[in-house]
Amino acid sequence: MQSLVSRSVLLRAKRKFAKRQIARERKQIQSVAKQLTQTKLGDRFRASINGKVKSIKSSEVAVSSANKKIFLTLNDGDKVLAKANISVHIHGTQLIAVIEQIQGVYGRKRELDSIKTANKKAWNILLVKAAIEAAKAAGFTKILFRDITTSRFYRKPNIPFHEMLPSQAVQKLQLEKRRAMETLYKSTARECGFKIREGHYYVQKIHRNNNF
Repeated sequence: MQSLVSRSVLLRAKRKFAKRQIARERKQIQSVAKQLTQTKLGDRFRASINGKVKSIKSSEVAVSSANKKIFLTLNDGDKVLAKANISVHIHGTQLIAVIEQIQGVYGRKRELDSIKTANKKAWNILLVKAAIEAAKAAGFTKILFRDITTSRFYRKPNIPFHEMLPSQAVQKLQLEKRRAMETLYKSTARECGFKIREGHYYVQKIHRNNNF
């Protein structure tokens, strides 16, 4: 009987701990979301957040805290030109932002090319640096950037209208896209200051005097 009571107490304690952790994660997601929306990307571009609305909402912010994902977009007016998929993780006292994917929007090549002229930085650098600075300001202790060659997006790159093309043409386009992705991610990691490698990710560690 005592064993059953002990197990019941332990289970309640675990549930209470899990609820506290979820509340902490939601609070941190809200914090980084607000920071991201305040980030300036030159005169014509801005960062905003898109996704399923869960815990906060405004004209600039829509973030899903249910799956701990932040979708950061680079915009020109109402046009979305590029986007980043960022996930949030907590390990003990560490708050970790993981930039899983960056991608220019199909059909926006001309606008993306013009970003470097207007801002003196390419779109991918603007997008990732905005995420990094916002994560730092929001109290994150570590930022990870995916090595794209280890992801499913690299293994099976999406080719628009692939069903209308011969299989050999699709394979050639996939090879070209893999090479472009690898170049994009490696140059982004280098220019954005990711110097450490851990597993499938490039890493930036942020040293702080206090834990969040």
